Amino acid sequence: MSEATPRPAFDRTRPPRSPCIGLCVIDGDTRLCMGCARSTEEISAWPDATVAEKWAIIDELIKRWNA
Repeated sequence: MSEATPRPAFDRTRPPRSPCIGLCVIDGDTRLCMGCARSTEEISAWPDATVAEKWAIIDELIKRWNA
């Protein structure tokens, strides 16, 4: 069995890139974007969010993608 390659560390003092991939369709059941998996609230908050808030959104997205 091989060891998993560790993910690179991210510089969390700098803002992450937007997770938007240009496929902006909100799922009626989950209320999440089908492209980036953000909620409408997270999408609305992104432009004015602090660096820490943006990383918190990214952390939530990672949890959603891995669920």
